Amino acid sequence: YDVFAGVGPFSIPAAKRRCAVLANDLNPESYKWLEHNAKLNKVEAFISAFNKDGSDFIKEEVKNHILQHKGEKRSHVVMNLPAIAVTFLPAFKHLFTTDQVKQIKTLPLIHVYCFVKGEGDCKEMAATLVEDQLNCSISEAVDEVFFVRNVAPNKNMMRVSFQLTESMVQGAKRPLELETDVKENKAKKIK
Repeated sequence: YDVFAGVGPFSIPAAKRRCAVLANDLNPESYKWLEHNAKLNKVEAFISAFNKDGSDFIKEEVKNHILQHKGEKRSHVVMNLPAIAVTFLPAFKHLFTTDQVKQIKTLPLIHVYCFVKGEGDCKEMAATLVEDQLNCSISEAVDEVFFVRNVAPNKNMMRVSFQLTESMVQGAKRPLELETDVKENKAKKIK
């Protein structure tokens, strides 16, 4: 699944390896050229192209495809729009019901690209960006946090790859958020 496919730099090579690819881009021009590139590379049979918002693509196409195939094959979700990709991660929260999750053999591996700014441990900062959007820890689910390249002084592009888990797709909260919710509810009752 390619949430921000553009003209297909990830989707076309995957389709050439005979992988079923669902590729999406909100930009109508990118979508048009994605379809053109699929035909040009003779892989249109392996690519289904969509022209949707990334969140809608995840909540509709990705969800339905995973449910249809029950996660029998390992799948990947590529989110290569480093400036804003992490802000689309909440689309995975509450994606499946408990009954639906039980039917899925394997949830996908997520590869989200992001920029981290400042000095410090870039890998830790990138993982924190992801955790903040999902409101849960990814420490047990991380496959790799990879330095892609330096784009400016104190600004690096990173890729965080992690296994989507049941608790993530069911919207489980970190203990800190649970504690905060309890305090907020008590404060509301006092007023």
